[in-house]
Amino acid sequence: MLTLDETGRLVGGFAWVELRLFEVVGGWVPEVAEPEVVAHLAAASRRHAGRAELWLGHRPVVAGRDPDDLVAAPSPAAEAAVTALAGAADAPDAADPAGATAERLARLYRGVMPALLAA
Repeated sequence: MLTLDETGRLVGGFAWVELRLFEVVGGWVPEVAEPEVVAHLAAASRRHAGRAELWLGHRPVVAGRDPDDLVAAPSPAAEAAVTALAGAADAPDAADPAGATAERLARLYRGVMPALLAA
């Protein structure tokens, strides 16, 4: 059984991941040219925001402690994975915007999401 602190860190870690994915994936929307991909990324970003909101609502509340202190990267590996995802196609190739989009989607769905599920 987890302690209250362990539960708080676990829930806060899940919230952190979902908040970061909301920010990263949503930040790609205005940079993508393909309408189908824009719609997909916008919907995915909203789903991450919704899950983050749910996790934030489940943080334990303890007198004298700020629940926002619990929202932190669950591990250095998770932080590195999301940071790498945020850097995917930071400098989109003007000559190949579809390649930048493909790189982002590949990092999200072949890299980060499976790693987070495994963790």
